[in-house]
Amino acid sequence: MDVDYPTVEAAKEAGWAIIEAFALIHKLGYENQGDQYMAFYQGGENEGMGALTIEVYDSNGQPVEL
Repeated sequence: MDVDYPTVEAAKEAGWAIIEAFALIHKLGYENQGDQYMAFYQGGENEGMGALTIEVYDSNGQPVEL
């Protein structure tokens, strides 16, 4: 689903807030991987696997460095 934000910075801030909230609710780790925000499993058989990723694109459809 595409969501329009007034600036790239606003989109990046929203993406980070979503990843952070999702990770905290589900007791996951999370990090900025430079090209995406990622929430990941810690421990167990799925350790290190991504649970949710968020990427940000500019108005031309190009990925944004986070």
